[in-house]
Amino acid sequence: MNGSNGSLVTLAMAAPEDMDAIFRMRHRVYAAELGQHEENAEGRLRDSLDAFNAYIVAKVGGDLAGFISVTPPGGPSYSVDENPVKRAFAALKVAVVQPTEFV
Repeated sequence: MNGSNGSLVTLAMAAPEDMDAIFRMRHRVYAAELGQHEENAEGRLRDSLDAFNAYIVAKVGGDLAGFISVTPPGGPSYSVDENPVKRAFAALKVAVVQPTEFV
């Protein structure tokens, strides 16, 4: 898949080495930009479901351009668990992307 500037966009399951970049991107979006969490000196935002979730990453030129967080059924409680019918399905929780200079 190509971005609007012609750069190749690759999608893959996140590797352990992608997690730090995901935590930094999450902090930038949800703490620094949206103010939904307190900013911290570490510049990283972790989630109680990080160890359980699956992450799909989008990369441009090997750099993280965005990610999607998927919470599979049967794991720790999250808002989707409030409805017993939804517990059987995965929850697509987060789609975060970098500014458009990547794509």
